[in-house]
Amino acid sequence: MLRPLAWRHVVTLLCLVGVLSPAAIGAAAGPEDKLDAVEKRLDGAKKNLRGVERRKAVELADLQRIDTRRAELDRELAGLNEQLSDAETQLADSRAALQSTTQKLVATEGRLADTRQELTKTRKQFNARARSTYMYGGQAGWTGLVLGVETISTFERGLKYARVILADDQRQVERMTVLETTIRRTTADLEVLQKRRAAQQAVDADRRDAAAAI
Repeated sequence: MLRPLAWRHVVTLLCLVGVLSPAAIGAAAGPEDKLDAVEKRLDGAKKNLRGVERRKAVELADLQRIDTRRAELDRELAGLNEQLSDAETQLADSRAALQSTTQKLVATEGRLADTRQELTKTRKQFNARARSTYMYGGQAGWTGLVLGVETISTFERGLKYARVILADDQRQVERMTVLETTIRRTTADLEVLQKRRAAQQAVDADRRDAAAAI
């Protein structure tokens, strides 16, 4: 058995060994060991750098794809704007044509109504003249008015009056013929304008839908 003094020597020796061991180990590490440690740290740094470069390459590729997609969207937007501009121009043209046709249609309807009214009035006047002539004795009455006179002056007045009546009747007949022809032509024009307006309304609706769909 060790004596107490011997135990103290052993403990002291162990403490010295514990204190001197790191220094001894550090002293034992030579330049090669330090170089290995530096190389290991350098390899780690290189690995980290390669990782950063890979992430950078991925991010650059993503940015390039984003730029490419943005350029495509810009081209698509420019094309849509051009289509919208064309559609709006066509829509404005169709609306102007529709408005012009509507104005012509309204004016034609007004002329047709006025012409029919004038024809009705002229026919009434002519019919009234015909009734009065019939009541006076018709053609025989006019002949009696001209021939059944005793003086030249009376004959001349009767003949002049008969000519005035016949000329007025002729003018009314001619006027009615003109009015009837005008009504037929105006009615035909009105039908054409109505068909044109219907077609333009359909085109206008299609162009509105096309512009709204862009």
